Amino acid sequence: MVELSDEQTKERLICSLLAKIEEVSGRKMQTPRDFDLLSASIYHSTNNLINPSTLKRIFGYVKSDAKPRETTLDILCRYARCGSWQDFTNKELKLKESESVRFFGKQLLAEELRPKERLRLTWLPDRDVTIEYLGNDRFKVVAAANSKLRVGYTFDCPLFIENEPLYMTNLIGPDNRPANFVCGQKNGVQFELAN
Repeated sequence: MVELSDEQTKERLICSLLAKIEEVSGRKMQTPRDFDLLSASIYHSTNNLINPSTLKRIFGYVKSDAKPRETTLDILCRYARCGSWQDFTNKELKLKESESVRFFGKQLLAEELRPKERLRLTWLPDRDVTIEYLGNDRFKVVAAANSKLRVGYTFDCPLFIENEPLYMTNLIGPDNRPANFVCGQKNGVQFELAN
């Protein structure tokens, strides 16, 4: 559940909701008649009445310091087909989270290893796998505990990043069919050079 402590964030969310309401209603809120029609449309759609005067205040057509009540925002969200106000805010804030981030943690390029060097990989809940570098970003599993990976499996992986998921491509197991595999998808993988 998202708590809205920042008033600016709440204002931005309300503006986003108002844009959705204009989209659903098919009209820009520019005249008193627009607010009368919107009030009727909201009542018809949700069985809840929001007075045109309240809509004018929320849309900023009339100056007011009053903030909309959460029950009013819930009705507006239902009208805009966004669930409740809480559903809407959770979804909007999640969409606003950055899809890209820089990372500064420990990392290792496979090409920095020499053939026969080994890495120990661990991830939750109790996975422990040792791999040996074959060259050209290719590795072979040489020890495995509590993992779907088994001794003898081979895979490609050009980069290891501490506490990030590990993506393996061209994973070859006993059936000789290549597959892709991810380790530590939720909490990441730790790695260290193994002797």
